[in-house]
Amino acid sequence: MIRPLILGPAERASIQEVVTFAARPENHYRPFAGDNVPPGDKESYIRKFGLPDRPYRCVYSLTVASNGQLLRHLSISIPGMPDKAPNPIACWTLAAAYGFTGWDGLSQHPPSDWAIDLPGFCVAIAQRYVDGA
Repeated sequence: MIRPLILGPAERASIQEVVTFAARPENHYRPFAGDNVPPGDKESYIRKFGLPDRPYRCVYSLTVASNGQLLRHLSISIPGMPDKAPNPIACWTLAAAYGFTGWDGLSQHPPSDWAIDLPGFCVAIAQRYVDGA
């Protein structure tokens, strides 16, 4: 099944809203400092794009790692389809829209400084966060 991803002005404005929200220090996710409610359980960090019945579900946060480093973190899944992983190009396109840097917009492979994890049928992407870049 082809799952379209269209990021028009409304979708990009929605992404910018969550990016701005997550950038506020009081909204950083701190799992190693007792922050026990993950961003995926908080609507403020979640956006859905694509078909209404099978959207791409995106959870974006700025996460403080165990070493204190601040990371962009984006997880992408398809609700209701636990046996289907999101398309990699759609994932890289979404990551770039959320501010991840370094992808050329064409390659099937993510940049070398993106950490990619596939926990189950979800794609999780992390990159060191540098304010303004």
